[in-house]
Amino acid sequence: MLISLVKNIARLLEVDSKSWIRRVYKRVRAETVREIVPGVLWQVGGLPELGDREDKYDVWRRGSSIVCSCQYSSWGYARRLCTHIGAVLTRLLLELENDTSTVKIILVRRPLSHIARVQQTCRPLIKEVSIGFAKYTVIACTCGLCDYTEIFVERSSHIYTCRKMFFRVPLRFALLFLPELAKYVAEH
Repeated sequence: MLISLVKNIARLLEVDSKSWIRRVYKRVRAETVREIVPGVLWQVGGLPELGDREDKYDVWRRGSSIVCSCQYSSWGYARRLCTHIGAVLTRLLLELENDTSTVKIILVRRPLSHIARVQQTCRPLIKEVSIGFAKYTVIACTCGLCDYTEIFVERSSHIYTCRKMFFRVPLRFALLFLPELAKYVAEH
């Protein structure tokens, strides 16, 4: 159950690393994540066996960004999407798994400026967010019709198409990335 949830988070965030999945799984299983300020600030206990040098790391939401204190240390930029953030996101999904209010989202690991267009029959909410030092474009949809979307991504003056599947997640989880989603859901 837990390992499949971690794998889903990895798929959602477009992380291919088995090491990242294993490390997030160990952090969540060791119950190192503590929520300090609901929906805004979490502390993740350091695990020396995973190479952590600190006793705890802070993960916080700032606007449409989610950041970790490990990224402000030496070589922090190289981490891009650290496993502390992955553990917080997994823990949140675990806590919200019985929520009935859901929304469908896609995270594309490209900034919004690289997205040429999104082929969608409904009117999705599209916004750029930062998770760690990685830039994502989030596409959220509340209609019951869409399972996939065609995304046209511009790269080096070429446009390529990728077909992405929506992930159904609890609304409160999606609000972490998109606070304006509450207004969008009310309107649709």
